[in-house]
Amino acid sequence: MFNIEKGIPFGSGRMKYNFGAMDVGDSVFFDNEPKGSQANPVLAARSFGNCHQRKFAAKIEGDGVRVWRIE
Repeated sequence: MFNIEKGIPFGSGRMKYNFGAMDVGDSVFFDNEPKGSQANPVLAARSFGNCHQRKFAAKIEGDGVRVWRIE
């Protein structure tokens, strides 16, 4: 059995990546991030952008990846 809870706002927990704080032209470098679609910052940025009408681009740099907000 489980308990149903009401009145809990969606997204009330901490976000792993704070793409909402980025302005156009800002970038973030991710080094040694776990592999896999659930932990991928590039996919997370793209998904966030799709939901919030923002665009991001990414480029591999050495052992990491850099993500820019471009729109």
